[in-house]
Amino acid sequence: NIEVKPLARWEDVNIDFAIMGYAHCGTTLLQSALAKLGASFTTDPEGGVEDSWFLFGTGNQVLPLREQVDLYNQGGVFKHPYTGEEVVLPPGPGPRGLKQVNYLGSAAAVRLARVSHAKFLVAVRDPVSYCERVILGAVVSARTLSGYGDTAEMKALEELFPDGILLDDLGRVQLPPDFVDRLEATGYMARCQQIPRLTQLVQMAGMERVAVVSLDSYAAEPVEVLSRAARFVGLESDPELVAEVVEELGVINAFPRARTDLCDHPSLHNAFKAALITDYQAVSSLVLSTGMPAHVYVTRCDREWDA
Repeated sequence: NIEVKPLARWEDVNIDFAIMGYAHCGTTLLQSALAKLGASFTTDPEGGVEDSWFLFGTGNQVLPLREQVDLYNQGGVFKHPYTGEEVVLPPGPGPRGLKQVNYLGSAAAVRLARVSHAKFLVAVRDPVSYCERVILGAVVSARTLSGYGDTAEMKALEELFPDGILLDDLGRVQLPPDFVDRLEATGYMARCQQIPRLTQLVQMAGMERVAVVSLDSYAAEPVEVLSRAARFVGLESDPELVAEVVEELGVINAFPRARTDLCDHPSLHNAFKAALITDYQAVSSLVLSTGMPAHVYVTRCDREWDA
């Protein structure tokens, strides 16, 4: 027997905006703030679960089934292949959004781009701090998850840290003096670049549907940045209410606890900045082009030294 099920279009999906970006760049902050300003989300902003329907709720199909779209639009439960059942919350009175860091650069972004009324808030941060996070993520996996085994990933880490992954007295990962050269030699530096996936999204969705939000700009001008983000997704941005939300939430992740000794080595820090300057300039230009305040190229080390 052949079971025939009606298809739907991506255009039929009830989603007004998507928060995407890079880990530790402020996506959680944006979701929490916009929820307090009246937006509804497909997952609980306080629950820590990100939207995965565009990857796993549609069976990786070219077009979604009508029953899949109805579930997403009205709220319900779908089966996630790795985590079991996941809940999609029903829409609320405000604009309906989703948050998923990993959608940027994935097949899900292609599907979302076909929802022509949906907008995209993309979170970025200064390239040096982001690169530091990328490296630390690999280090944590290697140290706490029994490593990657005999893989290209593990071999790259061995080349980055020829003497092994060493911690100083403060528990920070110690970076070799020639670490930037090692990043470039292993090809790891490419992982620190934010602009390729951003450019891909703009090409698919169009500049008018994308706003790039710099966490560094939020740290400097939180009310202004959040007000612009709110207006972009269709929310009213009363200055007093926005200021209250900013005061309540603070600046999540803007000044993270240092986990490498990078700031102890100005020459290495400056080499990092020089190696990533092209990515910084391209990201800054895109931030301005999408109507958001541009961030100043100030790393956590610069802030620490100024303080």
